[in-house]
Amino acid sequence: MEMGVLQIIVTLVIIFLLVKPVGIYLVKVFDYEKTGLDRFFGPLERAVYRLIGIKENEPMGWKKYVIAMLLTNFIMMMFMYIVFRTQKFLPLNPDKIDNMSPALAFNTAASFITNTNWQAYSGENSLSYFSQMMAITFPMFTSAATGFAVAIAFIRGLIAKQNNLGNFYIDLVRSLTRVFLPFAFIVALFLVFQGSPETLHGAVNATTLEGAKQTITRGPVASLESIKHLGTNGGGYFGTNSAHPL
Repeated sequence: MEMGVLQIIVTLVIIFLLVKPVGIYLVKVFDYEKTGLDRFFGPLERAVYRLIGIKENEPMGWKKYVIAMLLTNFIMMMFMYIVFRTQKFLPLNPDKIDNMSPALAFNTAASFITNTNWQAYSGENSLSYFSQMMAITFPMFTSAATGFAVAIAFIRGLIAKQNNLGNFYIDLVRSLTRVFLPFAFIVALFLVFQGSPETLHGAVNATTLEGAKQTITRGPVASLESIKHLGTNGGGYFGTNSAHPL
């Protein structure tokens, strides 16, 4: 009981210490203020804006913001569905996993793009590494960033004197580049340090102490698990999710 209380106290202390600096940082990020980090993130963001044809100073009213959000996520969902349905023909499938069925592919794509993350499959047996990265880890980032962007737009709407919620594409990109990707990278490195796999090699065969043969599934686990926790996502790399020892 004492250890449990200590863990709660330590967690609360860390939260209180981070509230002000993280809050100030997020205000600067979503007020589009210049910071010392612009030289690191700015070139990447501007390249993305040019690629998708977005002007950084283009404001959006609530209707345009909502349409942009829905359209962007619909396109990403269709991309995920195609990946699930064609994964046996795509690269990074060392364990020769077959395509998902149409119903399961649609359910999984719809679930993960909406941040519901309901897992009706066993990841190590149903998904290739490519699918795990491009159709599971990818929407874990974008769905969390979408929720972040919409929350920021809602706050702007409460205090704005005109119909200007910012720009959804700018908010989405900045959520990814300045919040989720850097923090997820740090957490992934810590998970690798703690023994979580992060590899593109296939499953390995091992012999237990009792002499039994065992197949150990691995893959890009740490990168998925890092954003799973940071983005408050469900779903996991393995079928048993966080109950898995890796």
